[in-house]
Amino acid sequence: SGISYAADTIKFSTNGIERFAISNSGLSGDGSGLTGISGGGKVLQVIEGTSTSQTSVSTTTYSDIGLAVDITPQTNSKVLVLVNFQHNMNSNQEEGFGIKLLRGSTQLYQSASQAEWYAYTASSGQFQNRATFNFYDGNPGGNGSTALTYKIQAATYASRTVEFMVNGSRSTITLIEIGA
Repeated sequence: SGISYAADTIKFSTNGIERFAISNSGLSGDGSGLTGISGGGKVLQVIEGTSTSQTSVSTTTYSDIGLAVDITPQTNSKVLVLVNFQHNMNSNQEEGFGIKLLRGSTQLYQSASQAEWYAYTASSGQFQNRATFNFYDGNPGGNGSTALTYKIQAATYASRTVEFMVNGSRSTITLIEIGA
């Protein structure tokens, strides 16, 4: 019984039987058999926002990339934020980017530089990859009736152009509300 982690999956099980799983491909299981959890720590809801709309960012000022989701958490709940997004850089252009995570207008995280993800080689080529990012929001300030918006912004190194969700690639921001 317990929680197990793999490269892209969190599994909850009892008596060796998987009851619920969260992965890059979505949610599975019905949570049956997950008993004995008292007080805090229960998963209250899982909300996923997706985007397949290609977006380009060419500025050192953080701007929305179209990856956002709303959640209405209960009082004293916590929120685990899981982000998975596709990006494309031209390696011979010294392209890079940093991200910012916001809850409403409150900044929760910002990259140390606009080159947290960076690509450079002397030869021409495209660097296409997925980036993942997790953040535990220990004090979202939910009240059970007001929706909170979590979103990702990006800024680029030296105002180079970085593209996100290229050719309809699916990117996600998943929020897991954990009861107090």
